[in-house]
Amino acid sequence: MRFFNKVYAVNINNLFLRQNLSRQSFTGYFKSFHNIPGPASLPGIGTLYQYLPLIGQYRFDTLHINGFKKYKKFGPVVREQIVPGVNIIWLFDPNDIETLFRHEGKYPQRRSHLALEKYRLDRPNVYNSGGLLPTNGPEWFRIRSVLQKNLSSPQAVKRFLKGSDEIIQEWIELIGHAPVRDKNDYLPEISRLFLELTGYAMLDIRLDSFSYHEHQKHSRTSQLMKAAYQTNSCILKTDNGPQLWRKFETPLYKKLKKSQEYMEE
Repeated sequence: MRFFNKVYAVNINNLFLRQNLSRQSFTGYFKSFHNIPGPASLPGIGTLYQYLPLIGQYRFDTLHINGFKKYKKFGPVVREQIVPGVNIIWLFDPNDIETLFRHEGKYPQRRSHLALEKYRLDRPNVYNSGGLLPTNGPEWFRIRSVLQKNLSSPQAVKRFLKGSDEIIQEWIELIGHAPVRDKNDYLPEISRLFLELTGYAMLDIRLDSFSYHEHQKHSRTSQLMKAAYQTNSCILKTDNGPQLWRKFETPLYKKLKKSQEYMEE
């Protein structure tokens, strides 16, 4: 199941394939976009019925299991219309993923974090863009360049090296004294490590994430982790489900909005 490290999903169409992928590579092999195998899409509802509890074989919160099922049934390239009119191509072969990356151009187009983008653009008093993940085109390139320069340069790495090492050493000590957890699940502690490192690198502050107080349910860091998790859960479903949130605030959109508002405080 090593292929899980190489799963990539992209919105793609026949025109993209013809214009961007090497013609030589596909000589004698090119087929119609609609010949790509995948789950059956029904008129009006797409493949959403396959994600419903009890009757569906997929779940929005288990992408890795969904991917394995699709890979085993349909092969390394899978086409899916979760909602009508929006095609998603799942790539499981590293060679196909490499080909896509090499031909996507200077400004790759991604369809993700759509509800988050709407939330931010609706608040111009707080945000001047949709942010790095939702944004495409030249504005995405500008944001990425600024972040990359300030976080990835040798000078930036050197500046944060000592403090980051201290944080990691504290975390290792915490793990060494932590009680044995069910099924050795240390994901919550890893999330705390990432949160502490993010606060240090982005805001130059310590959040004290490893303390006894911050491990409590209603502490600041626990609530930040919860807000981040809920945001990601809402993004997955609002990206791939009916986009009614564009017309009115659906329960999922309200949940995302509440999580984002907490993170802004």
